[in-house]
Amino acid sequence: MRAFFNMLMAKSENRPISAFISTAVVRIIGVIWLGVLISTCLLALYSFSWATLVWDVLFAALITVLCVLFYREFTQRVAGRVKYHIQLFKKNPNPMWVYDMATMRFLSVNEAATALYGYTEAEFLALTIKDIRPAEDVPLLITAAEKRKLEFNHQYHWSGTWRHKTKDGRTIYVEISSHDIIFENKKAQLVLAYNVTDKVLQQRDLQLLNQELEWKVMERTNDLLLLNKRLINHNRIIKSANLELFTITNDLRVANEKIKEHADLKSRFVSMASHEFRIPLANISGAAADIRDHATGSEASEVIAKVKTIEKQVAHMVSLLDDVLTIGKDEAVKLKVNAQSIDVESFVTGVVEDVRNAHGSSHCINVTMHETTPRCILSDEKFLRNIFINLLNNAIKYSPLSNEVYLSIYPSANAICFEVRDQGLGIESHDIEKIFEPFFRSSSIQNIGGTGLGLSIVKRAADLLHARIDVKSEIGKGSVFTVSLPIDQK
Repeated sequence: MRAFFNMLMAKSENRPISAFISTAVVRIIGVIWLGVLISTCLLALYSFSWATLVWDVLFAALITVLCVLFYREFTQRVAGRVKYHIQLFKKNPNPMWVYDMATMRFLSVNEAATALYGYTEAEFLALTIKDIRPAEDVPLLITAAEKRKLEFNHQYHWSGTWRHKTKDGRTIYVEISSHDIIFENKKAQLVLAYNVTDKVLQQRDLQLLNQELEWKVMERTNDLLLLNKRLINHNRIIKSANLELFTITNDLRVANEKIKEHADLKSRFVSMASHEFRIPLANISGAAADIRDHATGSEASEVIAKVKTIEKQVAHMVSLLDDVLTIGKDEAVKLKVNAQSIDVESFVTGVVEDVRNAHGSSHCINVTMHETTPRCILSDEKFLRNIFINLLNNAIKYSPLSNEVYLSIYPSANAICFEVRDQGLGIESHDIEKIFEPFFRSSSIQNIGGTGLGLSIVKRAADLLHARIDVKSEIGKGSVFTVSLPIDQK
């Protein structure tokens, strides 16, 4: 680079290099002419002749012509070479400049430098190298320049990446390489700058991205460590819960075995009660019938009345026994539904007749059947009788001031509805949700006897038949029980 630029721009005593070449050629011609004159004089002293003199003059003229031709060709070639190297400097696509190391003032700049920095060539030459650096970088620049002065020895230097300012105030990044030269008899620096702004910004963005990624990785790692700790704690909790679950399962198994034993005992008790209680009641009923049949004389009417009382109490005991056995069987073993085709009209007539026989003529049961009611349904007659006998019995029992009870049958969507309505005492609103619990009795009917099992039997039978029971009641106005029974029991 130094040889190139010295040839390109070197000046000495304010004269261009072509002046040095011209002076050298003139001096060579003068030396040749001086040699010719000296040789001519020597020849004249020793052997003068006009022929020899002519030949010497011709020889000197020939040498002169050759020197002139050589001078012209040489100066043309040098001028072309200088012009070529000047173009290399001026037209270089990368910014180049020369600055004085003593004053730091620009001495020459190329077109790429003016284009990148936005200054004209005249503006550039009025600036110093400090003017294109940010203020905070100037102290470092001065330090580096002082060191470079002390080490000046026509060496090549690579200065690294620097921040520069353009005319419009933008900051750019350039990689600087330079060479020590002599320019106009001054120690100077030939500088070549590469614009690496995009590269630096990309590297900065990449560095920021890497930092962000590192932070995210660190954050995710911490989250994973925390999650791992939580998983370890959860595993411990799950292990402890599994142990507790195993213990509970084992306890449940033991409890289930005990429940099964109790259910077996209860089932055996129900069977025994059904046998042991019914036989004495049947014997009592049979003995009462014999007494009634053989009663004679004046006391026959009194005996028959007492026998009817005995039979009525026996029937009541049998009814209580049926209720208790029904509850006991439902809890001990799973009852099965035996669905059969049932004639609705015949079934309702039979149930109403049985209730009337049990209560006599104290109440009138009014039956209404809608004309579109299905004639037959598929269900279990035994559970249906439990439902409607209990509902009608309750309607009569809890209507002491009214002698009317109503039973309505009408169709609904995929179901048949049985509505039992009375004008009796009614049920407290807060008791309606509890009336289907075994042995529960509403506070409004405490003065009327009962076991509290009737509606419990109704609810369990309805559940077995997949029927729905709706209750509406008002104190002093009576109650309405509606049983919605699916037409086909499967």
